[in-house]
Amino acid sequence: MGNTPTRDQLYSTNDFELVIRASKQLEHLLERDFQATGNGLGEKIHSARDYRGNPLPGNLSRQMKRLVRERNQLIHNIDYNNIMNRSQFIKDFEQACDELKRLLPPKQTGRGRQDSDCTIL
Repeated sequence: MGNTPTRDQLYSTNDFELVIRASKQLEHLLERDFQATGNGLGEKIHSARDYRGNPLPGNLSRQMKRLVRERNQLIHNIDYNNIMNRSQFIKDFEQACDELKRLLPPKQTGRGRQDSDCTIL
């Protein structure tokens, strides 16, 4: 009791695992719910469309592209071995997931759509 984990503690303590799992989760959501195509998360963000056929809002695209840049730095830069601001990365990921959920079509009676799952523990 009294040992409620912080948001950062809910996620993998390994930054490499965290960025890869977050990227995989976003790619999955974009492909499944937003008809995204392309090679990699950056292309999928660009190609994603909401249920009305509109591109994703600019602020959401920019937020997800920040996650992509952080992932790319961690994976491709030999001297970069930790997320620069882990709390901000997690916050951006969670906000992007929440915004993606808001963009899903309204649930239809009797034909409810599952909510997008943004858990990367």
